[in-house]
Amino acid sequence: MLYFLSLIVATFFVAVQGAAPEVVIPDFELIASGTLDVKQAGVFDVPIGQRVSAIVTGGELYLPNGTLAATVVPGTGMGNGIVATDGIFYPSVYMTLQWAVDNTFAYCHVQGVGVELVKSLVYLYMETNSTIWGSLNSRFMIGNMTFTDPPVLGIYGVVGA
Repeated sequence: MLYFLSLIVATFFVAVQGAAPEVVIPDFELIASGTLDVKQAGVFDVPIGQRVSAIVTGGELYLPNGTLAATVVPGTGMGNGIVATDGIFYPSVYMTLQWAVDNTFAYCHVQGVGVELVKSLVYLYMETNSTIWGSLNSRFMIGNMTFTDPPVLGIYGVVGA
């Protein structure tokens, strides 16, 4: 009897698994990319590694066609992150952008995970009152941050979501 019950349960799970919808991997498109001006404010030892503090003093983001999209408003950006003892970097950055096309502003919060202050994949939250860029308020975006000199940021949005 137990064998028969196990067979029924196994058949049920196979049937349910076979009926599961196909998982679709999302596509991303480049929204903007550019460089940031970052000044390190300090590195402090903490129980799980080191806390890194920085000031984002400026920067520019460009559309894929090379047109200036936005500039970082000076004095509005700061970053804080942890470099854990295992080498994983957990950045958190805030900055304000000014759109070139209509001079409105966008508040950005970037948070993610990376490898030893070299490269990070981040989630990017943006809030803007721009009538041109307002669709970014509800768009899922990620960023690819590479900490070269100067640091490079690419912003990507999910296509079709």
